[in-house]
Amino acid sequence: MLGERIRKLRIKQGMSLAELAQKTGIPASNLSNLETGEKNNPTLQTLLRIAEALQTSVDYLAGLSHQDTGSEVFNLTEAEIMAIIQWRRGQLTDAINTIIQTEQVKK
Repeated sequence: MLGERIRKLRIKQGMSLAELAQKTGIPASNLSNLETGEKNNPTLQTLLRIAEALQTSVDYLAGLSHQDTGSEVFNLTEAEIMAIIQWRRGQLTDAINTIIQTEQVKK
């Protein structure tokens, strides 16, 4: 899903892999691996760079939103975004631990 969404948005915007690589600072080969599904565990920083370059949200790229425009804005911390991504990947224990650690830091 992640790779498909990146590719669809890139093509929709008339952008080549080389152009996306230039905008994100991520090598075109890494972007290609994401699009084809050869690599499907990008860092949050990678997702943020791609979302910004494609003018969308991390939520959309991660499959949490159906809107590709980035108009659905959430005020989430980096830890909360990681917990959501972990949950979506079926890593429920990791997601719960991330939330617990975040709550402990807030206290």
